[in-house]
Amino acid sequence: MKEEERRRWELEEESRQALILSVERFAAPEILFRPDDIRLYQGGIAETIVQSVEACPDYLRAAMYHNVLLTGGNARIPGFARRLERKLLTLAPTQHVVRVCVPEDSVTYAWRGAQQISRQIVTVSNAPAASGSTVEVFRKCFVDRVHGRPGAVLVIY
Repeated sequence: MKEEERRRWELEEESRQALILSVERFAAPEILFRPDDIRLYQGGIAETIVQSVEACPDYLRAAMYHNVLLTGGNARIPGFARRLERKLLTLAPTQHVVRVCVPEDSVTYAWRGAQQISRQIVTVSNAPAASGSTVEVFRKCFVDRVHGRPGAVLVIY
């Protein structure tokens, strides 16, 4: 029995793959801010956020800049949110307050939010017409739950 376990362990070790990272740990996240480093001639994440917010109606822009919400694994990169906020401060119009938030569980936050919205839409669609509309559901769901302040939220994956 022990010989069989030892052989199984050896086979597992042989099939295991390891990827050793050095400067790649820092170079890969840098591409999000400077895609031209790898010959992608487009704006980085901060420029793309500003472009997206500026495409919104004027009355939403202040709320969008004030509620940038990072989700997904990239939000866990050390210093990512702080650097993005500093970069946005230099690019956004000066009259807007820029705030970048990261929820506690940034990896599943967007999924949980979508799940909540889908449940409320189903509830509204099954309810009598007088009880609410899809617009009301979205207005209730798009709340900055990180700080408990209502308003528009720009979610970055």
